Amino acid sequence: MMKFEFCKYTHPGSRDNNEDSVGVYGKNPGILCVVADGLGGHDAGEVASKLAVRSVAEKITGYPDQATMNRAFEHANARVLEAAGETRMKTTISALWLTDD
Repeated sequence: MMKFEFCKYTHPGSRDNNEDSVGVYGKNPGILCVVADGLGGHDAGEVASKLAVRSVAEKITGYPDQATMNRAFEHANARVLEAAGETRMKTTISALWLTDD
């Protein structure tokens, strides 16, 4: 198993509430890094970003190919839309898969 260290830094910008979420997951044979930025000015961006990060991580097992990543993002999108209901809760999301090769 690959050894790694990571750190995160987020900044709320001009807003009072930081709506960023970061997840780093050891998923044999690699590491999944997921970053989501709740859209400021929309309802509950911090909720949307946390939900999106967790939702992507739920769907990634083993070495993900493009189709797996697409399904993980679609799953995250569906979960955020479902949770949003009548609100304007939104987020952006990115993921990175790391291996030692």
